Amino acid sequence: GMYPRHINHWIAGAEAGASSGATFEKRSPIDDRVIAHVTRGTAVDVGRAVAAAACAANTWSRLPAPRRGEILERAAAGLRGAEDELAGVIHAETGKPRKSAAAEVANVLFHLSGTPFLRAGAIFQLPNITIEVAQECSGIRSSWVLFMTSILAANLFLKTRWRRFALVAFVIPLGILRNGFRILVIGLLCVNVGPQMIHSLIHRRGGPVFFMLSLIPFFLVLWWLRKGDVRTRRPA
Repeated sequence: GMYPRHINHWIAGAEAGASSGATFEKRSPIDDRVIAHVTRGTAVDVGRAVAAAACAANTWSRLPAPRRGEILERAAAGLRGAEDELAGVIHAETGKPRKSAAAEVANVLFHLSGTPFLRAGAIFQLPNITIEVAQECSGIRSSWVLFMTSILAANLFLKTRWRRFALVAFVIPLGILRNGFRILVIGLLCVNVGPQMIHSLIHRRGGPVFFMLSLIPFFLVLWWLRKGDVRTRRPA
């Protein structure tokens, strides 16, 4: 697997151990087995990391925007190539199946829509069909694309750090909400049009459509953050 047996700090572009040499165990929430030993940082390590980050931020800020975009695009390509391994890492760390979050959101949305249903875990019993939230419903690929889009947009259009962080953080609930909304739409189509809609294109090939829909709130939040950014930098 991709999960390392020992996890060091990453300072100034390289792995770094703790100044004290201390570590702690990272245990799986699934079966309590030790999955890694993690370097335990100290105030000295934090100081080294902050100094290195400040130096890197200064260098990064002097790069032209197109060059920063190229670097982030390469990073995005690398992440997309390892998305299954990264999803496995998240699963190992949290113990939570990737589809669970989408099922929880779909549960709330079905309640809000007034649709009668029974739920057992990831299975929803609707009036004329039973659907199960599969792993594919987690939308891991489109979530990674949305995540990298947020990093690129934050660095190209926003100047203040907290606004950049806010935009990137926003895509986490946005991705979960999009996946839950997709399940809701497919379920309502099956109820109101017919069970055959479970085999329709909106189910089998509808991912890009829901991804594009998720860009609407994304760009609204980007616009709002950029508006505040410009207002903050405007001279009195």
